[in-house]
Amino acid sequence: MLHDVIASVGGKGNITFGGDVDAVKRIEAQTSSGDIRFDESYLLNGSIDKEKHIAGGSVDVLANNGSITVDGNVVATTGSITFKAVDENASPDPAKGNITFKEGGTLMALSSAVDLQTVNGDITIEGKVSGDADVASVVAEGDVKIQTKSSGSIDVNGKLESRYGDINLLTQNGNI
Repeated sequence: MLHDVIASVGGKGNITFGGDVDAVKRIEAQTSSGDIRFDESYLLNGSIDKEKHIAGGSVDVLANNGSITVDGNVVATTGSITFKAVDENASPDPAKGNITFKEGGTLMALSSAVDLQTVNGDITIEGKVSGDADVASVVAEGDVKIQTKSSGSIDVNGKLESRYGDINLLTQNGNI
């Protein structure tokens, strides 16, 4: 079992989690210019259902000049989940700088907050967003903050839920 799982691309390149990863503490993924993708079945903590992608602590993901796509399950058991996608120059590529949750993807912070942020990109939740672990969801024990900076829209097809905190949807120049 790995204590930390850290994936980093200093130049141009993508990161894809597509198999089982067992992290006791944290999972961190960062690109300088590329996409980060969580496909089906990847982050695990042996005590939890192996169909899920789980870190014992926090999950921190940063895609500079790229996008983040969640098509599987990402869970932080004791820490927060922070996703940030940045399109620094507001490029004409419509996929750059976006965070997308495909239908069936799950994002859960079991004891803390979820923070999703884009700079010049959209945040799209294609499936249901709720606290029910059996459906596609974005869930937090604490606050859920979904924010686009500079430009970008937020599109939620479903229900947002925070068990003991606030839900904030913020955009500087875009639609909700």
